[in-house]
Amino acid sequence: MDYKKDISYDRFYLDQEIEQHSCKYSMWLDEQAKAIKQRDLAKEKLELVKAQLDTFVRSNISKCKLVKGTETEINNWIVQQEDYKNALSDKIEAEYNMNLMNAAIKAFDARKKMIELDVQGIISGLWSRPKEPKEIKDNNKEYRNDRCIKNTESIESKLNESVKKRE
Repeated sequence: MDYKKDISYDRFYLDQEIEQHSCKYSMWLDEQAKAIKQRDLAKEKLELVKAQLDTFVRSNISKCKLVKGTETEINNWIVQQEDYKNALSDKIEAEYNMNLMNAAIKAFDARKKMIELDVQGIISGLWSRPKEPKEIKDNNKEYRNDRCIKNTESIESKLNESVKKRE
């Protein structure tokens, strides 16, 4: 499963994202629990295989072609066996999957925080139209008033000229 698709969201549909978040989060929590269970089972299997191989080698030291039967020699023989290698590989794979699920859960926690910040941004007016500061607004009013007066004066003078020409 790929959690990367599920952690993305569309900030323009926050209402839907908020509704879907808990379902997605719950699904990935289930996946995390399964991954932890698989890791624990793989650990148990590795320990069982190691114990079985240890018992076998200790009872068959000469058959296993060990010289002295020391702990180091026995452990070296165990780690070379295919059953042990397969069980170790399974454990490593299970731990990798568990770490991926942990990363997915952290990503969903971050996703939740991003959604919360977007909602706070909407509430605080982050994406609203910009408001002019008071002094700029006052200056713009004066500018518009001055411009309006000049335009009015210009229009009046043109009208006066037009009237004079007709007379």
